[in-house]
Amino acid sequence: MKRSHLFILIGLVLLFGAAQLYFLAPDKALELVRPVIDKVKGETKPAKPDEDLGPIRIGYGYYTANKREAFSNGILMAVDQINANPKGVFKGRKLEAVEVDLPTTSNPSDMWDYAKDISEQNFVATILSAGGGGENAIIGSAVFEKYRIINLWPYTTTTKLTQHNFKYTFRNIANNNVQAEVMAKVCEGVGCKNVGIVYVRSSTGEELASLLNKHINHLDDAVVTFYQSIYPDQKDYFPIVTRLLTKHQTKKLDAVFFSGSTREAIPFIKMLRAFKLDMPVVLGISQNDPKFLEVDANGFSPVYGSVVVGLFDDDDLENKQFIQEYNQKFQKKLPSYTTAAQAYDSVMLLVEAMRYAKSTDPDSMVSYLRYGGALASDKKKKNVRRHYQNGEIISQDYFLQIVRHREGKDGKQIYHFDTYRKDDECIFHVGISCLGCRESDAAQ
Repeated sequence: MKRSHLFILIGLVLLFGAAQLYFLAPDKALELVRPVIDKVKGETKPAKPDEDLGPIRIGYGYYTANKREAFSNGILMAVDQINANPKGVFKGRKLEAVEVDLPTTSNPSDMWDYAKDISEQNFVATILSAGGGGENAIIGSAVFEKYRIINLWPYTTTTKLTQHNFKYTFRNIANNNVQAEVMAKVCEGVGCKNVGIVYVRSSTGEELASLLNKHINHLDDAVVTFYQSIYPDQKDYFPIVTRLLTKHQTKKLDAVFFSGSTREAIPFIKMLRAFKLDMPVVLGISQNDPKFLEVDANGFSPVYGSVVVGLFDDDDLENKQFIQEYNQKFQKKLPSYTTAAQAYDSVMLLVEAMRYAKSTDPDSMVSYLRYGGALASDKKKKNVRRHYQNGEIISQDYFLQIVRHREGKDGKQIYHFDTYRKDDECIFHVGISCLGCRESDAAQ
């Protein structure tokens, strides 16, 4: 039997069955015979597009006012750059970033309500920095998990965030345990014997201090001999510094590690210097805030910024280009590029995932974020910024920052950040201190 005859026979059978069905369910009968009618007439129904052609929406938000502008500008820089490409994200689709408000407290019910409201705004993904020492990030992630929304956290360092093994949650910065390990390596490189730890009484400050205490005490010759806390936003640092001075007079401290935010670190360091305590201060986050260039009027270079950034490549030329583009676009000097740069890179990472998947389907994006395109036939698409199964970033780019000074042409001291990378001789090598080495190539 010819193929065309077989098709006609099958069609007749379907038509006969449809006629019988018509009296019971007219709509179902029409749906059954429609493909046959279209085939006979040589017509085909237009293919339904697999994706909406409207803008791809992502939400973003930062919980503190003083760094929100740079963070938001970093988001907008990335969005404008993507949308300037005629192909957009993919298939000509544009990117739309919507700023959302975030609670500044650690009240679980507040974050739950905010996250639920965000989840109902048809976002593909969110890039957020929540307050509350990490608890808000965990609560928000639980809500986004329910709604299958990819969420990136560029600043949340608490180890608890990824211990829940969320499917759609990813961290874009080294967690507190990794930071503590690197800080201990800095201590080992400086040749520490006796160490002081001062931490802020917050969940993040306490966790980092506890992990740091563990890592330092595992070193061969180092021991923590001073372990004290301060309150968040503490105003009077005289009591803590006098206690530290007493300890230093009886057993000299080789370094003091500070676990807390910039707003507590700067006045603490200023008070140390007022008491002529000139030991290095090692900080647990990247402290590239220009205020750290003002903490010492006596010319000593005391500040180590030990770990950071998971995403932003700290190559000097790229930094300069990014800062120049930022300043030109927004007609203002970028005071501290980390928040802007990590926001920018977080958007780019999401776009990479969408382009690789050629879709905004969250499961396809998760595949890229976790495996970095390793399953792709084109090896060039492999993303080196991939994550572990639990959402922790793999390609953590550690570097060491030191506040240094040199004499300018007018005879005045010029303070600047000197950045050492992992391959520099002095970083993470026992007994070799970057303080005693020449300035890095980046600084020169």
